[in-house]
Amino acid sequence: MQTRKIVLLLVALLIASGTVLIARGMLSAPDGAAKVDNVIQTTTEILVAAVDLPAGTMVKDSDLKWKVWPLEEDMSNFAVKGKVQMSDYAGNVVRYGLRTGEPIQVGRVVKPGEQGFMAAALAPGMRAVSIAVTPTSGVAGFIFPGDRVDVIVTHEIGQQSDINPSNRKVSETMLRNIRVLALDQKMSDQVTEAKVAQIVTLEVTGKQAETIALAGEMGAVSLALRSIANLPTDGNNKAIGMLLDTEPHEMTWDSDISQVLPRPANRSGAVQRIKIIRGQETTEAVYDLTQP
Repeated sequence: MQTRKIVLLLVALLIASGTVLIARGMLSAPDGAAKVDNVIQTTTEILVAAVDLPAGTMVKDSDLKWKVWPLEEDMSNFAVKGKVQMSDYAGNVVRYGLRTGEPIQVGRVVKPGEQGFMAAALAPGMRAVSIAVTPTSGVAGFIFPGDRVDVIVTHEIGQQSDINPSNRKVSETMLRNIRVLALDQKMSDQVTEAKVAQIVTLEVTGKQAETIALAGEMGAVSLALRSIANLPTDGNNKAIGMLLDTEPHEMTWDSDISQVLPRPANRSGAVQRIKIIRGQETTEAVYDLTQP
């Protein structure tokens, strides 16, 4: 009888121990899950610069990437994954330079249409100047923001000559490799459909802006699209925006097109006329300034 009581007591102890272990396991499971949940909730993903982005850079999808970031109480200044998409920032312009890995924050980039967008798109020291174009002078709409163009002016030059008094026409390439900033009021280079614009905005130096303004008063201004393959590059294979002084000054006279027209006496137009008065006799001397 005594043995039976001992056996029952041992069985009861085993059952009680098992119950305690099971209860402890059931109670500890939610705590573990809560800890995992806490780890997940302490981080998020935000948009950062994938490469160095100097001020004035027009952002592309390839310039950005997602990065794990500690979750802060106020994330309103960050581009948080799930709230924004990477494509939302394509076509934006960097206002203040970003290093690789730096977060894309409010105020560091400017969206199209926002105040200061055009000023942010300009390289330091550059100006924005707009010219009116036609389907012909604007290359039938095949020019897009980010392309490079040459600027050509076609105008008349007066020729005062007793032998052949007439106005001569000439077309000159006055600026080369000029970056296109915008078509009408659109600056995004993500557009793929050709559309004829009425206004083209170019990025130029102060001197080049004066040149374009004067050319518009002298005659008709047109654009010539440059090949991407012919753009000068630096050591990082990035296109250099500059006036190509190494290229010869190009011009075409009306006599180059029509053999009926006589060639101008001085093809370069660099002549100086001086009136010589001797008593009552007046003569005119013409000097070619291109000759030493």
